[in-house]
Amino acid sequence: PEVLDLMAKSSNPVLKELAEETPIDEESGAAKGKGKKTVSSAFRRSLAELIGTLNDAEASFVRCVKPNKEKVSGKFDAGLVMEQLKMSGAMETVKIRQSGYLVRMPCLDFATRYVLLAPDARRGGVAAAG
Repeated sequence: PEVLDLMAKSSNPVLKELAEETPIDEESGAAKGKGKKTVSSAFRRSLAELIGTLNDAEASFVRCVKPNKEKVSGKFDAGLVMEQLKMSGAMETVKIRQSGYLVRMPCLDFATRYVLLAPDARRGGVAAAG
């Protein structure tokens, strides 16, 4: 119980949450039952929630480009920036988008929309594409 009291008084929000969620047996003063909270169980639960959130979200990518090798403000090295953009595939992405491929389409939507262009694909059915 002393450790839980310290955790409850901590300025660290994770420790506070763990202390609040840990049931205490009044007689022995020990944490109750096999469902007691541990740092690893809280971490696993938090990680599972994060993975669920990421799986539910649409993928987005942020590409960081350094303006100069010294990483100082007010200095721009156009050659370095262009090299980074080429190596990251950003320039190809721009070309693809300019060519008219502006959106990503789920496979099933694509198959439903263009099934008439591929008669052989109809044998397997549009549902097979999803």
